[in-house]
Amino acid sequence: MTAREIHTKVIQKLLYQRRFAANPVTPAAVTNWFPAGERERVEREIERMTADPDAPLQPVQDGPQVCLPSIDEVLRYLDKQGADIPSGLEVFVQSLPLHESRV
Repeated sequence: MTAREIHTKVIQKLLYQRRFAANPVTPAAVTNWFPAGERERVEREIERMTADPDAPLQPVQDGPQVCLPSIDEVLRYLDKQGADIPSGLEVFVQSLPLHESRV
């Protein structure tokens, strides 16, 4: 799996889990969502993503947690990557305006 694929899968999983600022998650928990053989690499990529201003993954100020900034930024990122929106969330994309409170 390429780094780009890992980034996309991490973002998709966080979106499906609705991990925005009000509901952050630890990087270790995100890593555990992946098969054992991929976890070390996913952990490295999460660190890279939090340092990348173009990736919609941000660290939470008061702890070792991460979250998505907004659904709009996530959808723009996934569109730019040519990635799919997680199953079950298509209805929110089709009805504008998009707000994380609706997901």
